[in-house]
Parts: sequence; structure tokens; C-alpha cells
Amino acid sequence: MMRILRRLLETYGSSTWPGLALLALVVLMRLAGGFQGLELKTLDTLLRLRPAEPTDDRFLIVGIDEADIQALGTYPVPDQVLADLLHRLDRHQPRAVAIDIYRDFPVNPGHGALVQAWADFPYVVGIEQVLANPVAPPQTLPSDRIGFVDLPLDDDGFVRRILLGVYGADGVYRFALAIRLAEQYLAQYGLAMDNGYRDPEAMRFGTTELTRVHPHTGGYVRADAAGNQMLLNPRSGATPFRQVSLRQVMVGAVDPAWIEDAIVLVGITSLSVKDLVNSAAVSSENPGLVYGVEIQAHATSQIISAVLDDRPLLQVWSPGLEYGWIVVWGGLGIGWSLMARRLWISVLGSTALLGCLLGAGVGLMGMAVWVPMVVPAIAFVITSTITTSLRLSQAQQQQMMTLRLLGQQTSPEIAQALWDERQRLTEEGRLPAQTLTATILFSDIRNFTTLSEQQSPQQVMGWLNEYFMAMTEEVQRHHGVVNKFIGDGLMAVFGVPIPSTTPVAIATDAQQAVDCALAMAERLTQLNQQWSDQGYLPIQIRIGIFTGPVMVGSLGGSQRLEYGVVGDSVNTASRLESCFKHRQPTPCRILIAHETLVHLNNQIQVESWGEIPLRGKQNTVRVYRVCHRSISSF
Repeated sequence: MMRILRRLLETYGSSTWPGLALLALVVLMRLAGGFQGLELKTLDTLLRLRPAEPTDDRFLIVGIDEADIQALGTYPVPDQVLADLLHRLDRHQPRAVAIDIYRDFPVNPGHGALVQAWADFPYVVGIEQVLANPVAPPQTLPSDRIGFVDLPLDDDGFVRRILLGVYGADGVYRFALAIRLAEQYLAQYGLAMDNGYRDPEAMRFGTTELTRVHPHTGGYVRADAAGNQMLLNPRSGATPFRQVSLRQVMVGAVDPAWIEDAIVLVGITSLSVKDLVNSAAVSSENPGLVYGVEIQAHATSQIISAVLDDRPLLQVWSPGLEYGWIVVWGGLGIGWSLMARRLWISVLGSTALLGCLLGAGVGLMGMAVWVPMVVPAIAFVITSTITTSLRLSQAQQQQMMTLRLLGQQTSPEIAQALWDERQRLTEEGRLPAQTLTATILFSDIRNFTTLSEQQSPQQVMGWLNEYFMAMTEEVQRHHGVVNKFIGDGLMAVFGVPIPSTTPVAIATDAQQAVDCALAMAERLTQLNQQWSDQGYLPIQIRIGIFTGPVMVGSLGGSQRLEYGVVGDSVNTASRLESCFKHRQPTPCRILIAHETLVHLNNQIQVESWGEIPLRGKQNTVRVYRVCHRSISSF
């Protein structure tokens, strides 16, 4: 990962640093607990998304519902009713029975009968509450038949952990109801509770160690992990346990096989009594609300299923691995945004990667592994968004720079080619120097000084701009680049900045340049007619064209930069334009050298002007005047 980050920094330093800074900020916020609530909500969702599991038929919940309370005509449930219920259940030999109803004081009638039932049925377990608002257990029950039902609540008031053991206010260590029931059930397999192997403070049955919750377990940050806690891994599905009412048991309407050798939990399942806990991970007829007796069933089933059925307990990664997971997704957000060449590809790929993250989270939860989901997603979205935004901004700046270097006078095709090749063309804000073969076109207005003296400056600028606009349009239409305006002159280049490397491409550039000159001649005729109608004098222009090697690239400094085209070929084209100024057979005189003519494939009718010594050049140049296109080329 560090090697990849180093590579990104070397290649895209300015685009990478902001994303890395935001990734560091996300990690710091996670360390501060900023995303804990979202991670816990996501855990609830992942638990609900799991496939339904078979009903755990080792359990039976006897729910005292609203109809039972109405039939009894009183509440709390009298001790006599509980005593009668225990006698009914004992007929079918349950393995363990939990009375998940507080009995810290007698509820007559029938208190004596209930005390006798406690004594007659040693598999019956009572409850107490030991932490907030302590509630005493039934007075006549021994301590090994008492389990507390305290549940640790998260900051949002929801239950996602089970408290297995804790020291009471009196300094005596107490065990949860789930542990007491698991002890009784697993005793038939010769399994007793002991200390853990890997974690001596954990509880263990056989080889199954009940993983303790720590302050930074999973999505928790500085959680209160006092006592011995375990993550709740509820049984998924609409019917995790068999459930019947008190009336059904009392009238014998329950299959005896449901009770025999089962763990029976007796509790209140009436909304009016409000023995409810908040849990979004447990399937319930009241979304977000679960009866306390059902939570106790899930906790006990979780322990027994792990010991006997190898059903995995909910596990988490180490903090180092979790933060590495977050950094990897943040790095993916940066890396993908840098690799994607187009915005729609970036968005589509980012959506797919987020889908992979969700799939990984769901898949790992299917194996009972809880990994961070929210923080990696946030890291990915933030880093990819800022990196993409910076790349778009830099791309726009590159585009503006490229167009500025080229005078913003390129054809749409060349502009697109430039943009597609921007990474190769631009180095440190410059177009790199390169040598290539191009065709240079120079044009100039004949006797411009004399013409300009006959009109006002405003008139001169008006028709000059109109003239340049028309000529520039022809250069762009023929895939050339207007490199600069020199007074009343124009310099255009064909074959830059994307170099032509094959003879065919070089010939095409030369043909485009000559075709452009002929088109400029036609436009000049139209302009002269238009100006004549407006009372202006017609003008004549000279054009020189030469094909040869040139050096191109950015010229200038940080304050002023332009796209330079230099070399002897440029000088030759300029001299062709200005030679024999007195010979102007047509309003637009076009002269080319032999080096351009060889690329025209006899498509242009020319007139030879012979070997001409051009100013500033030692050797003569074979010069031709372009007349028109050959008839055969049409």
C-alpha cells in the first residue's frame, strides 16, 4: 500500500495530497468516535440482511401476553400462577426453566407454593438486577440458580452486547441468566464453564471461548466494556424460537416434545407491561422493540449454538487491521479517481467499488465477522470526490493553458487531439520541445501601410479583424493552427502539436495547407466584393508555404508563455511570402517550394517560377505559384 501511495505521490502529487489529508482527517475522526453511531446502525442492518436460520428447537418461550393478563384479572402475575406453571412444565421434563420475572418480594396468593416449587425443581433459575436500580433475586434460591438480566446499552439506547458476568455492589461476582441456563444445558454433555485459553478473563465451554468485548471492538470507540461482555449475535429469521402463551401451557395445548429436554424461558410479552428493550438487529413484530425474554433466549442460544453447533460468535478484526482497511478504501478512492480518464467512468467505477465494499461487508457478516463499513465508505467517497474535483479543475486549467499556448486558434479536431494527449504534451505547465515535420503558411496583405493611411484607425481595425476572422476560419477548417498574427500578417502551421510521423500524414498536412490557401483566396474574393459594396478598397494578399523540419514547444517565461515554432522551414515560408512583391498576378498569390509540391500528388495546377535565391538563404529554392486545383482532382 505504501508503495502504491508513493507512486501516486510521485505521479500526481498535487492531486493526491488533498485526498490523503482528508483520509487522515477521517481516520482521526474515527479515533475520536465520530462515526460510532453510524457504524452501530450499519451493524444492525448487516445482521438483519443475513439469511434466515432454522428455528432453535432447544428453546421454548412461554410468553405471558396481554390476553393472559386479562384472563388472570390481575398484575403482577401471582406466585400461585407461576407455581402451577412450573408443575405443568415439570410433567414433560424440561432441561432448564428460567422465570424471567422479578420475584424480589412475595406476590400472593401462592407465595408458599412458589417457594416449594423452587425447592422441588432444581433446574429452575430466577433473575436479579445488579447494576442500575438493583432488584434482588428470589430469597430462597441458591446463588448458582440466579442470573442477572442487566443489559449494557449503547449511546442510542439500543442493545448490541450481552453482559455475561460482573461484580455486584457487594463485591461478589455474579453471572448472567444466559450463562446459568447454558451451564445447565451443557452439563448433560459434560461441559462446564472455565476460563479461556487465549484470554484468561474470558469464559469458555469446552474449546469454545466466548470472545470478550473491548473498548475498541469493531465499530466501538472507547465503549464501556466493564465486566465480561459479548457481542450479541441474534438468531436471524422471523421465528428464531418456538413461542406459546401461558394459557396454552395451562390447558395442555402445547406439544410435550417442545418442552422435553428444552430450555423454557417464561417472561412477559405484553406491550402494556413494557418489559422491552431496543434492538434493531433482532426480528420482531414491533420493529426496534424486543421483549426482554426474547433477548435472553437469543443470548443463551448464541452460547449453546457456538459450543454444540459450531455457529460462529460475532468476531471483529484487530484495530490495526481495521484502520488498514479504512486506509485501503481511502487510497482506492484516490487511485481510482486518478486512473479514470472521464468523469462518467469515474462515477460508474466508484459506484461499483462502493458496491464491492457493501458486498464485502455483507459477505463477512455472513461469516459472523463485523468489519467497519461506514468509515471506509466515507473515506472512499470523500477522497474520490476531492481528487476528482481537483483533477477536473486541473484539467480545465491545462485546457486553458494549452489553448492559450496555441492562440486559441485550433480546429475542433486538433483541440480534441490535444486534450486526449494532454498528459504526454504537458510537462510542468509547458508543451515539451520536439522536432517534427510540418507545413508552414505565411500570409500578408500587399501594400497594407498605404491602404491603412487612407482610412481611419477604427475603419482599419474593423476590416482587419473581419479579414483575420475569415482567414482563421479557413485555417481551422483545414485542420491547421494559427500560431500568431504579425501586424497584418498571419502564420499558420499544419501538423502540430500532434506530430505527423508517416509520409502519408506529412503529405496530408501539405495538402491541407495548400487547400487552405486556395480557400483563403476564395474568401478574399468574397470579402473584396463585400467591402467594395461598403465603399472600401479591395486588398491583395500574398501566401508562402513550405514543408520541412521545425522545432516546436513552449517559449517564454512564467509571466508570458507562447507556443513557438522555429527553424529554417519557418524562415523559408516567410521568404516565399515576401519574395517578388511586384509580381501579383492574382488578388491572392500563393507560392510554394518544391518540398511542398512533392506531397501534392499532382492534385494542384502550378506554375514554375524557377530557382530563386530567397533573402537570407545561401541556396536557391525551386518556387512554384499555385494556380488552382487540377480538374482530375475534383
